[in-house]
Amino acid sequence: MVRTKYQQGESVGFVKHRDSLVWADLIKIKHIYLEGRVMKTRNGKQTFFWFDKWLLDKPLCFLPVLFDICQSKNIFVRDFLRCQGQLEFSRWLNPVLFAQWLEVVDSVYHYNFENGKDTPMWRWTKNKCFSTKYVYDILTKEESGRGFKHIWKAKIPYKIKIFMWLAKNNAILTKDNLIRRHWVGSPCYFCHEDE
Repeated sequence: MVRTKYQQGESVGFVKHRDSLVWADLIKIKHIYLEGRVMKTRNGKQTFFWFDKWLLDKPLCFLPVLFDICQSKNIFVRDFLRCQGQLEFSRWLNPVLFAQWLEVVDSVYHYNFENGKDTPMWRWTKNKCFSTKYVYDILTKEESGRGFKHIWKAKIPYKIKIFMWLAKNNAILTKDNLIRRHWVGSPCYFCHEDE
């Protein structure tokens, strides 16, 4: 269902916002998923040549000039092999770029292809399966953005933890948030200050 409704035949890296709040939140963290995702390429039918991590520890699109001038950006590995590495570029490759391209082609032809379907793997877990726990750990680390360990580890009731977390994320429906949502209720009963 997810592939049909939201991916619509696109790679995970190209998926954009569809009319779903849950999907919109997933799109916000897809960069974390793509960072940990590696394609186990067997027959090359489902692995994007430029956009998936399969040959190197990063996608081949990070070879900036070669990728920029390549005419076939959305090509699958299988299609690359069928055309025997003869991709079209928008201009001639100078000797440095040509040497870089030959290294890529040589690496592709030394890759051990197998008979079977390509499968995405998660490189940060022992069993190579995607883990929401790992993504949650990344999102809640102090170093990678706004961490909330001090709230969740505090010895206070959960309803207060949740309120504090909402306050930190500016998600409490105070007067200024209500006004942003075009609320036309009465002002604060306790004072005349901005909440």
